[in-house]
Amino acid sequence: MAKRKLERGFDTREVARRRTIWDKGPLGYVPNKYLRRPTKVVRAAVTVPSMIWQTRDGAIEDMRMPDFLGIGGARCGTTWLHFNLDAHPEICMPATKELRFWNNNLSRGLKSYAANFDCKPGDVAGEITPAYGVMDAWRVKLMARVLPDVRLVYIIRNPIDRSWSHLSLWARNRGLDVNQLTHDQTIEALTSDEFTRNATYTETYRIFAEEFSREQIFVGFYEDVINKPHELLHDIFEHIGVSTDIDWGELPMGRRFNSGMGYEEQARSTTPSMPDQYRAMLAKRYEIELRHLAQTFRGYAE
Repeated sequence: MAKRKLERGFDTREVARRRTIWDKGPLGYVPNKYLRRPTKVVRAAVTVPSMIWQTRDGAIEDMRMPDFLGIGGARCGTTWLHFNLDAHPEICMPATKELRFWNNNLSRGLKSYAANFDCKPGDVAGEITPAYGVMDAWRVKLMARVLPDVRLVYIIRNPIDRSWSHLSLWARNRGLDVNQLTHDQTIEALTSDEFTRNATYTETYRIFAEEFSREQIFVGFYEDVINKPHELLHDIFEHIGVSTDIDWGELPMGRRFNSGMGYEEQARSTTPSMPDQYRAMLAKRYEIELRHLAQTFRGYAE
């Protein structure tokens, strides 16, 4: 199996596109080309969500909704971004990073979601959940209906390096060093749907750009988190509408936060280098995505 996956390569149309429910809403019969007959897809506790929320929770206009959302990407510095945004005097962040409301907790209702933004008048509220970047399109449509003017922040990274960083975290969460994984374990993880979806940035951008204007979506690069954190944060502050005239010394720009270890600050360490065989495999697997990234975002992507 590992060998077949290694030889299969990757096409962006393959990534989780096996499910064709994206534009069909939370309930309905949908075609599935991998089955001989349509499959009925039921989204538990999500039926005409906006109507339920209006009735159960009150008018959306009366709730404190976020002004911006960080939608990823995973292993691209989102924990670092959370703490730097939280340190800005005009920004109100929830106590918990990754509320996961739009991808996991819709059934709790908007009133529960709004309770996370206990902000002072005039503050700009927001939250960061990397899993929003790999949501099905119907959830993004729903997000746009409820938050039509929200600003989005999306940080991307070389898919090859991102995948290896993800694998290192995956191994560490299992009490292992990445170099202790067998060849089959490594290939199985690197070619899994979870890893692939998190590295398909152009598909994520396309889905969000269909529901939000391109002016609402800020795309930054992980390389700037490392090389130009001040410039990156300056651009993000301007995008979400907060002042850039602040005491920059109060921001933890040079610190490293490890989301795999409870979001606490960590001493700087290096991820074990990637063996050439896996780098070559991932380069082949993401060849089309890398070309699309260069055409779409330029900059580091080229």
